[in-house]
Amino acid sequence: MLKQGTTTDNQGGAGLFISSVDAAGKKVSIKNCKFINNKTDYTGTAILIKSNYEVAISDCEISGNQLTGNGAAAIEAIQNGTSTYITIANTNIKNNSVKAASGGTYKFGFVMNGDAYTKLLAGVTINNNSITNVPVSISESDDNLCAVYNTLGLKIAGKSIIKDNIITRTDSSSSVRNIVLPLLGTMISPKISLLGNLAGSSIGVSVLTSSIASNMDFTSGYSTSGTTSVPASIFVSDCNFTIGASNSGEAAFLVSGGDGNTTNPLGITMSFTVSPETVAANSAASITVTPSVLQNGIDITASVLDDILWSINIKSGSSLIMPAVTSNVVTIAAPGLEADCYTLNIFATLNGITYDDSVNIIFE
Repeated sequence: MLKQGTTTDNQGGAGLFISSVDAAGKKVSIKNCKFINNKTDYTGTAILIKSNYEVAISDCEISGNQLTGNGAAAIEAIQNGTSTYITIANTNIKNNSVKAASGGTYKFGFVMNGDAYTKLLAGVTINNNSITNVPVSISESDDNLCAVYNTLGLKIAGKSIIKDNIITRTDSSSSVRNIVLPLLGTMISPKISLLGNLAGSSIGVSVLTSSIASNMDFTSGYSTSGTTSVPASIFVSDCNFTIGASNSGEAAFLVSGGDGNTTNPLGITMSFTVSPETVAANSAASITVTPSVLQNGIDITASVLDDILWSINIKSGSSLIMPAVTSNVVTIAAPGLEADCYTLNIFATLNGITYDDSVNIIFE
C-alpha cells in the first residue's frame, strides 16, 4: 500500500514515479497495490510515468488522491519515446480529486491524462472522481477537460465502467465529463478503438460542439470486436446528442432525426429451425426452436444464446391456442392439441432488437 505520500514544488508521483529514457522494450508491472490519499501540487498524484517502459497496472486501487493544480490526480503518463504503452486491468480508480489552479489551459484529464498509448482491459472502473475550482469560462462546449484524456486515443476491451466523474466551476455549476472526444475539423479523431467485447460496460462520452451536420463515428472496430450489444447500451451520452450505430456499424453521435442504422445496427441476422414440425395430436408434446445468429456473415450463436429473450405462442388463425412461453422449448401438456394445422409464432429479442418468424406446425 502506497498511502499519504506528499510532494511539493511541482513534483508528482507521491505514490509512485517511474522515469527513464532508455527502457524501450522493457516492462514494469504494478500488481495488487493500493495508492491511497496521496497529495501533490503536480500532475500524476498517485502514479507519474515519464518513461518509455511498457507499464502494466492490474488488480489495484487508486483512491482518495488529491491534486492542487491542473492535471491528473490518479495517473499521468508522459511518453519518452513512442514505445510507451500503459495497460490497466481489474483496477478501481475512484474518489480522487483535483482543485484546479487559476489560469492555463484545460485540455487534460483530471483522473487520467497523458500522451502514452493506453489500453483499458476488463475490470476497470473509473467513477466518482472530481475537479473543483474550474473557471466559469470553461463551459459545456469549451475545451477538453474531462476525467480521462489521451491525445492518442483509448483502446478498450472487456467490461469497463467510466461514469459519474464531475467538474464543478467557481460559480458552483457542475457537469458530468467522463471522456471528451476531440474534434478534428468535423470528425472525431482519435476515436476509441475496441479490442474486444464491451458487454456490460457503461462509458460516458461527449463531444464539445453545439451542433453536428452528420452522424459522427467515435469508435473503430465496433462490429469486429465481438461486441453484439447496441452502442446505446454500452455508451452513455454526456452531451445533447443521441448515441446510436452509424451505417458503418460504429458507435456514433447521431444528428437528430438522422440516418443512423437503428433497424440492424450491428449487421446481426437471426433465423430459426423448429423441430419437430409434425406432432402427434391428442398427446403431450415438446417443440424446440433453435436460433442461428450471424453477425456480418459470422456465426455468433454460441456467444449470445444465453442473452436471447423468448416469447413463443401457438395460434389457430387469429385465436390464441397456447399463451406465450419465455423459453425456446414449447411444452404441450396432455391431452395435447386436436389434429389441425397451427401457427407457431416466434419472437426472439437480442440487445433490444426483436427478430420474429412464424412456422406452421401440423398435429396429426
